[in-house]
Amino acid sequence: MRKSKGFFYKKISNLLIKLSDLPTVINTMSDSDFIDALRWTSEAKEKLQNIPFFVRSQAKARIEQLAREAGQEVVTANLVEQARLEFGQ
Repeated sequence: MRKSKGFFYKKISNLLIKLSDLPTVINTMSDSDFIDALRWTSEAKEKLQNIPFFVRSQAKARIEQLAREAGQEVVTANLVEQARLEFGQ
């Protein structure tokens, strides 16, 4: 943290936010800004690990998007396989 003009600032993800403004920033965020984490079965996690590391995070995001679109709260191996077929791999 650094002090500037009587205010404390904290660097958060390359963005400076005045700490006194933080409650306002948080209150203006909608529920859609927070995506609920999905649970993954052990089989689905295992299949995810078979995806090359350099595309794994993108694949995981797309798989979770498919799960949400299908109204699922748990990512299954079948869903990972469905995503694999969609990606053409």
